[in-house]
Amino acid sequence: MNRLRALLDTDAPLALLDTDTPDEALNELRRMALREGRSIYCWNPDQGLYPIGDPSDVIAGSRTLATALQILDRQPYHSTCVISGLDGVDFALLQQHSWKGRLQSGAGFKLLLLVPERLVPEGLRRKLHMETGTPRPVRLRLRKGKWLI
Repeated sequence: MNRLRALLDTDAPLALLDTDTPDEALNELRRMALREGRSIYCWNPDQGLYPIGDPSDVIAGSRTLATALQILDRQPYHSTCVISGLDGVDFALLQQHSWKGRLQSGAGFKLLLLVPERLVPEGLRRKLHMETGTPRPVRLRLRKGKWLI
């Protein structure tokens, strides 16, 4: 639960929870949305975009990821969109969303991927804010005579 809360509270536009069991994470996100009043949506290509608390309340015309992102972008409040599989996901759209930089405090939306890290292409993996069960290896690099993490 702490890993999910950290991902929801980050200001990164694109985040990843490295998991092989997305159903557990979805159930916890559903409880957090109801308990804390968070605006969390789910998207999949079969249904489209819907509030995490009510899968029957599908937003019309949101079956493609591009239209779902346009709908979320027009909202006047901050929200999170959860994607728990990579079927129908356009990685170029995710890359474009990651270019937004940091989210502002008022409006905007974050994309949260609930997939194993190994399934995400390397180029996109570098743009993600990740929470994993194991610490990631630290990459040191030398710049102007100083070691940077």
